[in-house]
Amino acid sequence: MDDTQVCRCYNVSKKEITDAISACGYATVAEIQDAIGAGTICGRCIPEIRSILASGAQ
Repeated sequence: MDDTQVCRCYNVSKKEITDAISACGYATVAEIQDAIGAGTICGRCIPEIRSILASGAQ
């Protein structure tokens, strides 16, 4: 379990993002943004979200 905080604005962890990818098959930053809000305020976490998606977090 990786509780590392990725999105500070919405307090979203890496685990929450990887769980969303696994459960729903999200493949883009926009899908993550729409689903859990990460990356929609300041945008600082977008590179990390991209990295998680690219690593095949499923």
